[in-house]
Amino acid sequence: MKIIGIILGCTEIEMLIKPKDIQIPIFDITQSHIASIVDIRLEEVRL
Repeated sequence: MKIIGIILGCTEIEMLIKPKDIQIPIFDITQSHIASIVDIRLEEVRL
């Protein structure tokens, strides 16, 4: 099995692991959630 990326599913993990530290993509779930929340709120404001 080949690893194609790592999901950083804990808020503290992204403080320890940076993209420059590893050779595979990492996905910062905290930033993803923040972006989604902002998008949802902005949509609600426009309605």
